[in-house]
Amino acid sequence: MLGVALMFTGAVLLVNGLALIDRVDGPSVAVFNLIAGALDTGVGIWAGLTGNPFGMGQIFLFAFTYLWLAWNALTQTSDWRAFGWYCGFVAVMALPTSFFNYSESAPWFGTFWMCWGALWYLFFIMFGLGVPVRQAFAGVTTAVLGVGTAMVPGYLLASGTWAGG
Repeated sequence: MLGVALMFTGAVLLVNGLALIDRVDGPSVAVFNLIAGALDTGVGIWAGLTGNPFGMGQIFLFAFTYLWLAWNALTQTSDWRAFGWYCGFVAVMALPTSFFNYSESAPWFGTFWMCWGALWYLFFIMFGLGVPVRQAFAGVTTAVLGVGTAMVPGYLLASGTWAGG
């Protein structure tokens, strides 16, 4: 289940990165954010029901990000500060999550969480604090991290060719 969620998380990060560099428009990305957010919500609930509340929490950090992005796109929200502050919260949560993964002998996921935390921090400073950040930098960073830390590892996990650690 985690592999499938990661694969689609990578795909939605790629599409969101493309939206940041104006290769696709925001409203058209809303549908994919809804799909990825719903999928991650389902996987998160499954994790919680199978006795993994920490896994549920980790997955919900992603799910709520994509559902919020979908909402902002569908309502054509012009004030993204609340979303930015949510990203700041997630960036803070990513640090201990990264260290936990390192301590549990999952160094790849420890590294991935560091990368995702940096990405959420980027969105915090962009949207929460209003610091001007080049859209091209944010878009390319989002797309590259989506493919490298989620889409490819998710595909490998889902296919059974990588055990994840």
